[in-house]
Amino acid sequence: MVEDKKMAQVMAVHDKYTDELLKKPHVVGVSVGTTDSSDGQTGEPALVVLVNRLVPDDQISYADHIPFELDGVPVVIHEVGTLEAF
Repeated sequence: MVEDKKMAQVMAVHDKYTDELLKKPHVVGVSVGTTDSSDGQTGEPALVVLVNRLVPDDQISYADHIPFELDGVPVVIHEVGTLEAF
């Protein structure tokens, strides 16, 4: 029951912020997933932002930064390279 509530919160954040995040440089996708867990277990529900490449903080404007949290939901950034449709 608690997991369902958390997932609903993540989905709401996904719906609210996807368009805004996709306008940022290097962002190629936004999804729902989990935080990484160091012990191999599934982490907590999170918003996953896919970027074609990671850019050092000092090389990107403040406005283009991707936050680590949105509305209380953790944000995980994954570098995926260039995506191509088949």
